[in-house]
Amino acid sequence: MQRVLGCGTGWGRRRWGRALAGASGCGVLAVSVVAATSAPAAEAGASTGTSTTAAVTNLLTGSQATFDLGAGGWVGAAATARQVATPSQSGPGALALTSTIGAVEMATVQGAGTSAWTPAAPGQVYTATAWVRAATTARRADAMVAFRSATGASLGSAWGPLGTDQAAAWSQTGPAVGIAPAGTAYAETAVFFYGAAAGETHYVDTVALTTHPGGSAAIAGPLHTSGNRIYDANDQVVTLRGTASEWLDWNPAAPPGSQLDDNNIAHMKQWGDNVVRVLLSENYWDSNDCAYAPGYASAVDRVVDSITSRGMVAILSLHNNSTTPCGPSGQYRMADAPGSITFWQSVASRYKTNPLVAFDLFNEPYGITWDQWLNGGPLVGAYGVTWQAAGMRQMYAAVRQTGAGNLVFVSGNNWANDPPSGSYLLGGANVVYAAHAYTCPRSAPPNCASSDPYNVPAFLRAWAPLAATNPVMVTEFGWPDPGGSAYVQSVINWAESLDIGWTAYGWYSGGAYGAPGGHFGILADTITFQ
Repeated sequence: MQRVLGCGTGWGRRRWGRALAGASGCGVLAVSVVAATSAPAAEAGASTGTSTTAAVTNLLTGSQATFDLGAGGWVGAAATARQVATPSQSGPGALALTSTIGAVEMATVQGAGTSAWTPAAPGQVYTATAWVRAATTARRADAMVAFRSATGASLGSAWGPLGTDQAAAWSQTGPAVGIAPAGTAYAETAVFFYGAAAGETHYVDTVALTTHPGGSAAIAGPLHTSGNRIYDANDQVVTLRGTASEWLDWNPAAPPGSQLDDNNIAHMKQWGDNVVRVLLSENYWDSNDCAYAPGYASAVDRVVDSITSRGMVAILSLHNNSTTPCGPSGQYRMADAPGSITFWQSVASRYKTNPLVAFDLFNEPYGITWDQWLNGGPLVGAYGVTWQAAGMRQMYAAVRQTGAGNLVFVSGNNWANDPPSGSYLLGGANVVYAAHAYTCPRSAPPNCASSDPYNVPAFLRAWAPLAATNPVMVTEFGWPDPGGSAYVQSVINWAESLDIGWTAYGWYSGGAYGAPGGHFGILADTITFQ
């Protein structure tokens, strides 16, 4: 799920510089994964309050979209653009784009000037796609939607994921999806091809530009579970769809410019998220820990308030802990006792009165038995040192003993890949079981060992029986390449087919965090013209 925050004064992928997403002055936010089965059209972090069956209308009409009777006003950049009868994807015409100088990139754009562009409104979500085909040589290609003011000044651009056209068949570009920033009066659509030699031709046909409102419906708390579903305060089914964010697991504050500042959270809401999974550190929270940060709880307060005041759910997830007093902070095999138990007693006491806060007991247990997962016990760590693990049952009890009735998320074993069953089910009230799913946990193909990396893995499908009887959510999944969206969309489609929620990982600039060599950030870049 690639999101792009654009602040450019022009367009052209090779001419753009990059900075951290969420910087001030930027208003264009884009995603490369659209149309989840039950989510609103063109929205990955979808709102449960938006219809998914409403027809969408192409804002481009006649030859501007189909090129059946002419070029529709489209022009070339570093290329000539002309209407041709064949090959066509649909109807009697297409647009032929021929490189004039052998540029690194060539493009065809939706005319020049306000009379050619599409009227647009700030805050609306716009999606652009096109069908492409190579005359002889396949090249990388993508779609773009740009936003312009009433005077024609560029306000920013949003890009779809890079794909490759083919000489033998038509293929559709990935969608370029952007939220129009303040001051938008027009949207402009473009299609780019990269690396074409001089005289090389590529074809474009059936271009679509559609729109829908941004934002998500506010959720009414408190939330509760019944059967295998989550319900709001009005006993209406709620499906949580959104993102997970690094930051507070490795940083003791969330200042302006960080990915959990109020600006980024506002963008999450505007994009359609109704839930944000916030990763936390036990070490910064615990006043007895050597890494204790006195302002940490207040920083978490500000993030929680920023999320829940907008009607979104904040899932607070324990990610980092240590296994010895003042030991290194990190993501260990399991929570520690008594540290993690004390952590949840404190956190639950602090947020139990906020009806839109949920507690995710421990991120990704691994290398432990199911009995240790449930009940804790001694574990042998580095250098043969034995430490005491806290089990899910103990942490759940710590939360409930505070009087907190909030939702509690319980991740499965083996990196949250495996679901509990039988006597290992936690029981209790308002429990949601959490799955994580990565097919390429470090590098994208061809450097990924998975034989089927783009489809839902068998271990995730094994959660379906549990999801039929208990609330289940996919709280973490992602792809180690900010330009790829096929796998993420596969997981979203699977989750939607079972009516379960999901939070994609993670809301930050691609490559800034994540596994070594990975680029799991779904924010691709903030774009500033050079």
